This record gives sequence, C-alpha cells and structure tokens, in this order.
Amino acid sequence: MDKTTIAALELARNVQPVPGQSTLFALLNHTCTTEGRRILLKLILQPMADEDEITAFHDAIETLCRDEELFRELRKCLKDFERIDLELIIGWVSLVHAIGIVSSSGRHMSAVVGDHDLSQAEEDLSRILGLKSYLKNVQALHQLLRAADVADHLLASVASKTSTDKTELSLGLLAAVIQEDAAYSRNLADLRHARMWAIRALPNDAIDLARAQHKIKREEAEAYFAQKSALFQEVIGEVAAPKLVEDKDKGYCFRFKWADVRQYVDTDEPQPGETWGQAKIGCVRINLGVRKGENYLCQTDGLLELSQRIREQEDIIIKESDKYIVELRNAITISGVLPHLASIAKAVAQLDLVCSHTELTTTHGYVRPKLGRELALIKARHPIMEARRGFVPNDVFSGDDTKFVVVTGTNMGGKTTYIKTIALIQILAQVGCFVPAEKAAVSICDRIFVRSATNDNAAGNAGTFAVEMDEMSVILHLVIIDELGRGTSTNEGLALAAAISEELVKRKSRVFFATHFLELGKMLNGWFPSQILNIHMSSTGVVEEDHATISLPHTVIAGPVNNWDYGLELASRYFPPNLIESAKHASTCQQEKEKSKDDQKSPAEKKAAAEGAAMSHVEQALASEMTNLELAARLEVLTGQFRALDPNDEAWVDMDEA
Repeated sequence: MDKTTIAALELARNVQPVPGQSTLFALLNHTCTTEGRRILLKLILQPMADEDEITAFHDAIETLCRDEELFRELRKCLKDFERIDLELIIGWVSLVHAIGIVSSSGRHMSAVVGDHDLSQAEEDLSRILGLKSYLKNVQALHQLLRAADVADHLLASVASKTSTDKTELSLGLLAAVIQEDAAYSRNLADLRHARMWAIRALPNDAIDLARAQHKIKREEAEAYFAQKSALFQEVIGEVAAPKLVEDKDKGYCFRFKWADVRQYVDTDEPQPGETWGQAKIGCVRINLGVRKGENYLCQTDGLLELSQRIREQEDIIIKESDKYIVELRNAITISGVLPHLASIAKAVAQLDLVCSHTELTTTHGYVRPKLGRELALIKARHPIMEARRGFVPNDVFSGDDTKFVVVTGTNMGGKTTYIKTIALIQILAQVGCFVPAEKAAVSICDRIFVRSATNDNAAGNAGTFAVEMDEMSVILHLVIIDELGRGTSTNEGLALAAAISEELVKRKSRVFFATHFLELGKMLNGWFPSQILNIHMSSTGVVEEDHATISLPHTVIAGPVNNWDYGLELASRYFPPNLIESAKHASTCQQEKEKSKDDQKSPAEKKAAAEGAAMSHVEQALASEMTNLELAARLEVLTGQFRALDPNDEAWVDMDEA
C-alpha cells in the first residue's frame, strides 16, 4: 500500500482530529507486549500475502475461540511481560563492547571498563533485569502451552521456540551474576536499590566488604536516630516523634511535621524550600533544615557524618556492581544466545498478536474469512463505524470474471463507507484477523490502492485534478476509487474515468468505483458486457406542500442509480421558482438527449447485450463455492439487475424456472 492508501483508510492516523482513536490500528491493538504492538503496526501497513501464513493465524484464532480457558490463561501470562522490549535488549547486547574474559573461578569476568560504559550501567542493569524477567515469563508461557498440548500449528511452533533449551543458557549466565530475588522495575528508587543488591557477591571481594560496612553504618545511624529522637520527644512529645528518611540529595534526615515543631525552632520561620543554617529544636542543634510542603527535614552533625559514610559505601558497591553489569553484557554477547532470543521475541509477538485478534473477534462477533478466488461478504460492517447506532450492513460480491463494480448513489448515501468497508475487511483478513460480517470469502491481494481525497497540494502547485491524476497513475490488485475527475469539466472527467476504468478491467484488477458519473456504468457495460457490475446506494425522495425530504437507508441495491432529481427538489426550498424551473428544463433536455442515443440501438442489440451479460454472471455464480442459500440470493440479485433492461422478455421466465 502506498502512503495515499494508508492515509485515506486512516490505518494508523486520523486525517482530521477526532475524539478518541478511530483508526484500524487502535481497533486492533489489544496487545500486551511491545513486540506484539510493533508487529501489528507493521502488518497493518504491509499485510501478509502468503496464504499459508494467513491460514496459520486464522487456525490459531479459531483454536483459541473454542478453548476459552486457554485463551484467558495466555492473555494473563502475556500481561506479565510488562511491556519489556526484548528486541531492544537484543539490539543493546549486539553492540560491540570491550569483551570480558571469564576468570578461573568461572564466577565473574575481568575486563577494562571505561567511564562511558559505567555511565550507561544504570540503564544496562534495567535491561539485564528486564531480560531476566522476560525469560522467566517465557518459561511460564512454555509450561502453559505444553500443559495444554495444543495441536494448532502456530501455537505448537510458539511452544517449540520457547522451550527450556532455548532459555536455559541465557538464564544460566544471568543466575551466575544476578541475585535470584532481584526484580525488574521502572521505579527509580527500586533501580538504585537494585544497583546495590542485585549482584551476587563473592566472600571478601570489594562488593561484599562494602556491603558489610554499609550494614554497620546503617545500624549506627538507626541507633543514633533513636537516641536523638528521645531527646526531641522530651521537648515536643511522643505524638510528634520524627522519622528517619533518606533524601536523594542530603542523605539520612530527621523528618517532622512542620506544624509540630515550628514553635520549638529558635530562629525566624523559613519559607517553603528555604534552607537554614544552624538552629535548635529544644537542646538539639540541627543543620541544613528545610521546609518541604507540610514537612520539615533536618540533620545533626552526627547524622550528617554517618550519612556521608553510608553514601561512600554505597558508591563503592554501585561502582563495583556496574563493572559486573558491563562484563555480564559482554558475556551474553559472546555466548551465542542472540539467535535464540530473536526467535523467542518473534514467537511471543506472534502469540500476542493472535491473542489480540482473538480478543477483538470474541468481543465484536467477527467471523473467519474463507480464502479463495472471489470476494463475497454477507452483511459486511465497517469495522470502526459499526459501533455507531443504526449502522446498516451490506452485501458485497466481486467474482473472478466480474471484478469491476461501479457504485453510484446520492450524496451521503453511504458510497464512501461501503467501499472503504471492503478495503478494511480485506486488510483485516490479510493481517490474520477475522472480519466483521455474517459470512465472508476473500481473495488474497498483493496490492491495495485507495483513491479517496479531494485535497489540493499547494506545496506541489497541484490542484485537486492534478493530485487525482498523479495518484491514479500508480494504480494500473484491490482498487478502491471514491470519485474521480471532479477537478475538471464533466466531459473530460467522464472520459478519463472511463479510460482508467477500461485499463483496470483489462488488467483484471478488482475494483470498487464510487462515482457520480451515472453514464460510466452504462458505458463500461457496453464495452465489457460480462465484466462490469452496477450497484447503487438506495435513496427515496418525497415532496409534500413544497417541502422536500430525502431518505438515505444506506443499503446497496443492484443496478445503477435512477435519475430522480432530488437535488432540484431540495433546492426549491432555497431558490426562486423561476430559477428552479429553468434548471428542471435544462435537466429534462439533457435526459432526453441521452435517451435518444439509447433508442437508436436496435432491439436485437439490446437483447443480445442483456442476455450475454446475464448468462455470464449466472455461470460465474454457479461455478463459485457458495452454499445453496447464498447462490439463490445471488441469482436473485442478478435476475433483478438484468430484468430491468428488458422486463417483458420471455428469457426471464426461463431463468426464474431455472
């Protein structure tokens, strides 16, 4: 699909700002993983064209629709992946770094680690813990699929690609360096804590010794806090006892409620955010007091010294731990696990996509499309607009021979919605999803073109007509055309529309052409009697006591639209009678001129054209794979369409009996 098609169908972005998300991507996106979301967007913009791949997705959806318990368990398991981006982690691991050398103990690696590597170590640790969490979830996913003993090809493939032998080497490398209880988190405080405690320390190495000192100093700080807290409470009472907290800038601090201590502070009241020098609360001298909202944070000389010593040990732990993180990253790089990780990421993304499609299918009543040579939809619905109250579903048919469908009808009759419904359902089917219809059969397309816009291209110095011609030049597969030739004269527009249509018919493209050129369908029927199908969006008009109204049921009917001049009747409410009479006279003259051209044809020519076209459609319908009921409905439509050409001919009696 080209960018014009993607924009016209609003696959990933709305042309105009609308409340909420009204795109196909927003409708389909029930994914739980980052990889699943990424592959969904890729498939929407470039759907699958291989029948076996599409069938594999459809089979998997059908399996999960039948086994609701397995589906719910899989969805629950996928949600545990927490949007960890394994593909991003793989890309990070693949970067060329200083390669670590495994020490004789096999425990840690030793390497020269640069300042740049250490500056990235905090982010690297997050990825390491993300990889650990992801692979643990993969193991749980594999156990679930293996316990279910799935026979479906795609689900069985996912079970195989996530097997224990694909994850044990990576988890083994991680387990040698990372603590078992070290968990992935996006919280910054949790990440700092992980940098201190996530690494497995050997006895008497730098990390182990620093952690021991950190513990001692932490216990001293807590004992010191308990002693000073008792002195504070002698002055302000037990109800207003302070708490020991760790400030990211100051270290360990006493935290009071400002309302509890304001009367005991022997200096002027500070403003919020203002830092003091020295002051006293009772008999305790404090430093660096600061108001933060309703709280008051302060330190003493003793607590400040202990806090600095604790920070020193923390810095040693983090620096040494970061070295091991860099070396672990390098060990993963040279271990040869990257192909397994890439295969796992793809498998999980496919499963996530299948579950996302199943969620949409079960909640919206979609059906599995049958893949074949024809396009046949029973009560097809626009996937995005169907939620609108009163939406009218319609049937669609485009056979192997009759691939060109001309759609006519009044303004606001639903032509654009009808033809876009077809394109969106085609994309849904080739994305591997079920479709919104009661029954559906689609043929696989290798290209989809949509021309549905009237915007000028001011930057390119091109008006509406020039933009149309530029876009249509690349469309010569499924083709959706919503009006064409409006930017020039009527005769030129009709001539170009007819010429482009003729080329598309010769190329055997599947085309749905919505147009206001009523003559186009007749012209194409004359050139290709058995290859053009005319349909229209129904409408009825009523004029009562100079008040004109029009009914638009948005329903497709066989045959071209009639020539009822509803526009003139509606215009009579706004313009003088003499102007309307003049317009009616001009319209009548033009219609009589067109009718005289048709009358010049001999009865034999009219009959031959009608019979040839009708029988061709009948043969095509009989050769299709429709059920008897679908076939009967289709033949009835064809009969009604061609009966209108010569309703008194005895041939229709014979066809009715058949």
